Amino acid sequence: MALQTTGSIAAQSTSLSQILGGAAVEPIPAMGYILVFAALALAVTAGLHVKAASLLIYSYDTLPMGQFPNPSDLSEWGLAQTSHAMSLAFTLAAPFVILSLLYNLALGAINKAMPQLMVAFVGAPVITAGGLFILCIASPLLLGTWLSALDQYLINPFGARP
Repeated sequence: MALQTTGSIAAQSTSLSQILGGAAVEPIPAMGYILVFAALALAVTAGLHVKAASLLIYSYDTLPMGQFPNPSDLSEWGLAQTSHAMSLAFTLAAPFVILSLLYNLALGAINKAMPQLMVAFVGAPVITAGGLFILCIASPLLLGTWLSALDQYLINPFGARP
């Protein structure tokens, strides 16, 4: 969820939201697909199958078989997990949002200096190329941060998040 949201935020802020988008009900931008598939490959190479099996085995300590979890505790846990995922998504998308802010400030200054110039058409390739460049440069760091968050979750899924 965090990487899909990161891809959506990054694509919206760099004007790449509908490039190569699918015809689904809620299409994920191409950046989201790239990040999700790269993260899945990274997680599998990092031993996700072993960690998931151990998580399943140890989940019976917290959620015993035949007993229903307390709904209020479950809702608090779900809210905390969603909050952490959104926080992680906004953190991972920060380079793209900063690029978008700088781009829009530059376009505003150029438009103020030369109002007759169609700066949106001149600047569109710049933000597209900048977004793809940031994606290429920042992806290893973004995926490393995501993998450490996944490892923390798999170690203690029912505990508090930092």
